[in-house]
Amino acid sequence: MSRQAPDRAGAAPERSSPALGSASVPGALAPPPARRATFRRRALAFVGLVAVPAATLTWVVQPVRVTSDSMSPTLTPGQQVLLLKQPWAGTVARGDVVVLDGARWSERAAAAVASGGVVGLSPDRVDAAVRTVRDTSLVKRVVGVGGDTVELDDGALVVNGTRVVEPFVDLESVDGVWFGPVTVPPDAVFVLGDARATSVDSRDLGAVALDAVEGRVVGR
Repeated sequence: MSRQAPDRAGAAPERSSPALGSASVPGALAPPPARRATFRRRALAFVGLVAVPAATLTWVVQPVRVTSDSMSPTLTPGQQVLLLKQPWAGTVARGDVVVLDGARWSERAAAAVASGGVVGLSPDRVDAAVRTVRDTSLVKRVVGVGGDTVELDDGALVVNGTRVVEPFVDLESVDGVWFGPVTVPPDAVFVLGDARATSVDSRDLGAVALDAVEGRVVGR
């Protein structure tokens, strides 16, 4: 997915009409210096009141455009969503849809493979996934948090021994798929795409460290 810069709109402060504020107009009087200074202070204060919340908004909430179909049918290519950034997004929970730093995630997965592999993952699959996601941000669904045991049982998601009902997943497309069980490390999350048959996710790259979670999708 690619990031979309927030739309920004603004207008220059209105100028005084020459007939009202210019000493060059016959018969017009220039405002006293004290009045001009007061007007400038008020104008600057107004601009500050507008600019500060607008700038703060881009630090906290950012519009992001979805570019892949890995979260279909929940999110589709071209759709715009609102990202609540960390640390304002707070604790990430199961079921949350999040945006991930693909570069950070893939670098750690590659390093883990180089140091002896990751339990439950194929080195060839990790290498292919790293090439796919290393220059992107990704939208995925959190299905497990630190300490959880996650597996796919004939395509169905099972967390801590309990099957999870996911009406948004086409189970027929992953019929016969088995994965795990794996335990999610502390300070990490296990993520999957809703388009389970085609998504590049934690089945390929392992769990995602929390510091690679850029934020949580809160609207669309």
